[in-house]
Formats: sequence, C-alpha cells, structure tokens
Amino acid sequence: LAPDAPLIGLVARCSPLKGTRLFVEAMDEVCRAIPQAHIVMCGADVTPSNPELAGWIASCREPSRFHLLGERRDTPAIQAALDIA
Repeated sequence: LAPDAPLIGLVARCSPLKGTRLFVEAMDEVCRAIPQAHIVMCGADVTPSNPELAGWIASCREPSRFHLLGERRDTPAIQAALDIA
C-alpha cells in the first residue's frame, strides 16, 4: 500500500451483532468515493476462507482493497495505523 493511502478498519469478529455485512457494504461506497482508500479488517472469522464474508467482499466494486487479517494479538497497533476505525 502507498504510505499515504487512507486506512479504514474494523476490529471485530465476523458476526451479525458486529454489523460486518453492513460495514462491507458501506466500505464499498467509501471506496467508490475515495479511490485510494483501503479497508483493513481483523477478528475471529475475518479471513478469506470465511465463505460468507468472502462473498460479500467479492460483490464489491473493488474487492482487492479489502485486507482480511484474521485474529490478531496486535490490535492496538492495527487500530493506531487506521485513519478511521
């Protein structure tokens, strides 16, 4: 990623209670409005091997701008790197 690329992220497990699908849909619109933005997501089941999440992202205009990190122990550092959380 470019050093000045805006990073928008969600640190949460993939769950309807966390609004994961709504977040993905909203970020699809954000990527359309901010072409250089990248989306970072981490948490339980936040991986490309999650078929439901992968399907939502595949339906986006720019799926390559979504970065799924799975469960992490360094979430404070990830959150600090985000421009919008």
